Amino acid sequence: MDDSQDVILLLGDWLIDEYWAFGVHRSSTASRTGAAHLRALHGLQDTVQAFCGAGRSAYFLHQLYSRADARAPATSIVGLGFWHRADTGALCALFDPMSAPNNLYRMITRPDSSAPAGVDLINLNESYNAGKDDDVRDLYEYTTRIIRVYSTEPEHGGLEYRRLDWEPRLRQVKWTSERLARLQNEVIETLRGRTLRAVVVKDMRKAAVTPELVEWLVGFAPPTARWYLSSKEWQPKWLEKVKGVQLKLYMIPQVAAREAIRRQELSSWLVRSGKPSNEAVKLIDKAASDTKAETIFVLPDEFSALVYSKHSGVPICVVQPKSSPDPVAVDMGGASITFPALVACMEHPVVSKSWETIASVALETTHEWVNFEAQRILKPQKPWKPDHAQPGSMFELLRSAVRDEFDIGAHAFGDIAQMDWTPLSTEWEQALKTDTGVVKVNGAKELQLWRAMLEVDGYICCDDEKRKHLRKMLQGIRTFDQRPKHHASCMLVADPGTGKSFLARRLAKAVGLDFIAFNITQMQTRGDIIRCFELIAEQAHASRGKHRRLLVFMDEINALLEREKPYSTFLTPLEDGTYVHNGQIARIPPCVWIFAGTEDPGDRGKDGPEQGTKLSDFVSRLTFGIFNLGKPSDLKIAKLERVYVGVSMLKEEFSEIDFISEAVLWAFRYLPDRVRGRDIKNFVRRFRDIQYSGVTARNVPDDWADDGDAAYHWRTEQRYSDEPDIQIVAGR
Repeated sequence: MDDSQDVILLLGDWLIDEYWAFGVHRSSTASRTGAAHLRALHGLQDTVQAFCGAGRSAYFLHQLYSRADARAPATSIVGLGFWHRADTGALCALFDPMSAPNNLYRMITRPDSSAPAGVDLINLNESYNAGKDDDVRDLYEYTTRIIRVYSTEPEHGGLEYRRLDWEPRLRQVKWTSERLARLQNEVIETLRGRTLRAVVVKDMRKAAVTPELVEWLVGFAPPTARWYLSSKEWQPKWLEKVKGVQLKLYMIPQVAAREAIRRQELSSWLVRSGKPSNEAVKLIDKAASDTKAETIFVLPDEFSALVYSKHSGVPICVVQPKSSPDPVAVDMGGASITFPALVACMEHPVVSKSWETIASVALETTHEWVNFEAQRILKPQKPWKPDHAQPGSMFELLRSAVRDEFDIGAHAFGDIAQMDWTPLSTEWEQALKTDTGVVKVNGAKELQLWRAMLEVDGYICCDDEKRKHLRKMLQGIRTFDQRPKHHASCMLVADPGTGKSFLARRLAKAVGLDFIAFNITQMQTRGDIIRCFELIAEQAHASRGKHRRLLVFMDEINALLEREKPYSTFLTPLEDGTYVHNGQIARIPPCVWIFAGTEDPGDRGKDGPEQGTKLSDFVSRLTFGIFNLGKPSDLKIAKLERVYVGVSMLKEEFSEIDFISEAVLWAFRYLPDRVRGRDIKNFVRRFRDIQYSGVTARNVPDDWADDGDAAYHWRTEQRYSDEPDIQIVAGR
């Protein structure tokens, strides 16, 4: 060991992945074959085990710094994590996976190995369970294994995948001062005076990373140490403990990014234009302020990326909006590769002069790594070696760059682009807080319709509270679509003509559900509702072959039917998916139900005692709530929404228009507050003499939807420009 080496200390959850490819075993001698008889397709010398989580990040970094070379930076890896004490040798052997195959064609899968040069492993159990005998330690210690089983036979539908986790119930980890003192002594002894250059934390939510342990590490590491953090938990509790360190990178992988959406913190990290959403900008600004992180790297989905960095002093934004610019053969997981690739690039600035290149290198390396690892499954009967350092590979180029031998230069993975960060917030303020929503981009004026359609594509909403309701509704529908075991439902409350059915259609389209609509006012008896149930069941069965689901829209649920409101008719279908027809029980496959009405079910006094009871039962079955889509409480937001709605309908009615004048935007803003979406549509249809691509005041009709005061005040105003110089941007 070279005591002059610098050390990268990596704390996190160390997991082992096993990748197994199976085919049908057609044996004439086998008995008790069960529902399926499969055999492993791997050869005797194949490698099936690999690191996952913190182990994979450590392996990646070790591979970059290993292989003796006088020009290589003197760097060692010290890994901290929990695993069974008897498995330390097996983990050490995985750092050189080509040295010994590790499939199950023998009883002992791993020899007892020592750590390779440049690696030291510290099992946290040694400090945590010190003083306990082996029998007691065996009650608590384990190594998490994930067995991934792939069936490649066509009769299984191409590539069928199952995952088996060998992991006991997680226990609560409590670090006492005595335990931390023992750990500190062990780390000091392992470092042997070497400089702790960087601290890397890879949190997989398996109990290795705790606030107490992170707080100790902050106090132990020298102030000069650079920190790199990644957690699958959205806003982990331990994050507040790293204040005051040199936090170079905080990465939010896909699981944490999706968790933020599930909690309705935001509807999306990136919008259709390829820019960060308004909520994403706010969340990242807050994270940057709280953590003082130099760079925040978000992986919203697969290979898409959103980067905030103030490395050069001026905050910049880098975006790669495509979830998968190039398809991967088999999804092998990539966040544990992107993270150490970023660490390597940031530790060695020679790799790149821009964050566009750093992000591209990390994402392209991950993409190449995942496709290479897929050969374990796609070609299990051919010799395969887990050596990523093939000539010309991104990993080999990155290794060369780290050794100062080669500057990778410019790379462009997907549609990667860099922009200034500060204007992003300003543009959102202009779009959602100003009188007309006009955004200035490089001196030009634009009305960007997509900024008002963030939650549901095509549906205008600028009010923060309403948008939260829309996020909750959309999340409920998406949750149903992922696991459609039971019926899911909600109710929309709004005045007639405010776009309830339009919203329901857009929700169905957003999630990919088939849409079917009914209206209670068009029915005469409860038998008509039963016939609706029959049609729903028929359509649901017809769509099942296409792997589609139904969104059922039931309008005017407050209307009277046979002198009563029809709440009771829907109780059993919503509860257990059945209804009675001709004395027999029939079943409706799980659907999403959206009921719409003009009265809030919370106001039950109008229904009488019996109807109130039925209504209460009905409301209790609405799985994701009641949403009141009335006008925003803020009149300024209501007026701004009318501007967006009006221009959106203009664009829909006259597709050729691209430019509009400020005067026309103010015409929509001047419309009276009682105007509804249907009224605005009729108003737009009366626009006259629209030619070419612009709309000006002369195109606005004289007959407005009020007593004439709004039209008079608008026409007598002289301060609005009538130059059609505002470009209408539907989406990018």
